[in-house]
Amino acid sequence: KSSASVKDGKYILENKNEKEWFWVSKLIGMDLRQDFEIETVLTKTNGVAMGDFIGIKWNATEKETHGFRITYDGWWSYLKWIKGKKQGQEILRWKQDNAIKQTFNMPNVLLVKKSGDRIQFFINNKSVGKAKFNGETATYLQILFKGKATIEVDRIRVKYTYKKTVFGGWLGVQMANADSEPAKQFGIKQ
Repeated sequence: KSSASVKDGKYILENKNEKEWFWVSKLIGMDLRQDFEIETVLTKTNGVAMGDFIGIKWNATEKETHGFRITYDGWWSYLKWIKGKKQGQEILRWKQDNAIKQTFNMPNVLLVKKSGDRIQFFINNKSVGKAKFNGETATYLQILFKGKATIEVDRIRVKYTYKKTVFGGWLGVQMANADSEPAKQFGIKQ
């Protein structure tokens, strides 16, 4: 059975099924017509090294969901899922990049920056790609991964570029136990 917990200020997400996806969601209300940033620090602590991915996903409209993901053998992609269709559509196809730390227990920082009608992707402070973006309102944000693995989520920061953080202590050091507000929002128990 898959599980989510809080330990030492980090979310610990464990998927025990090799072929299934695992995710946790946070309900948000974010105007995607504004410029924004989404940043997270993800560390794979065990599992299959090749092929399986980790990343972030958010809905951009009522019918579209977008995702930025990496693999631990050095690949990344940006895709969208259309409601009612089984397969995602790759906007930026899988590309290999040496910015991805391919060793277990090494954190990877994923950053998405939206400015005007463009969205830019960073891995460990390196810009890896840009695409056109048209979104309305994000009602949720997810951390997701596929395959049998354990992932530590050290931080998620979401903000409008012109404002302070929208929900900055959502994950991370401030969230030290299951009684914290972020843990309650995810329903995670320690």
